[in-house]
Order: sequence, then C-alpha cells, then structure tokens
Amino acid sequence: MNEVFVDTSGWASFFMKKDPYHAKALRLMAQWQQQNRRVVTINYVLTELIALFTRDRVPRSTALDYIETIRSADWVEIVHIDES
Repeated sequence: MNEVFVDTSGWASFFMKKDPYHAKALRLMAQWQQQNRRVVTINYVLTELIALFTRDRVPRSTALDYIETIRSADWVEIVHIDES
C-alpha cells in the first residue's frame, strides 16, 4: 500500500471551502481513497490545524468536527510524535 503524507496546508485546503486549493484537495483525497492509499499525518499537524482554524475564526464546534473527521477516518493514520 502506498502512503501519502498530508500536512497542515493540505488538511486546511481540504476543509476550508474558500481555500484556493480546496477543489484540488477534494479530488486528491477522493483519488487516494479510491487507490486504497493510506493518508498519514502527525499529531502536531492537528494542533496546527486548530490554531489555523482559530485564527481564521472557524467556529470551535466546526473545527472540532474537522479534527474528528480526520481521527475517525479508517484511511488516515495519525502518527504521534513525542519528545523521547
């Protein structure tokens, strides 16, 4: 199985409809799912997303829904980085 790493800007483009790359991000995610590719991200990216959503005044409940969408997707792997 091929893996694709998605960083903060990729997730932001996926969720934020006003982002200039929103349509492309939707297409890529759908394509990767269809190809059975695993999307990999890290816990720090989720933290950055919350900060970005807060800066852009995304309602808290919506931001948390976006994070839960990532966390609950069976095709997404979240790698937890720690200090050790």
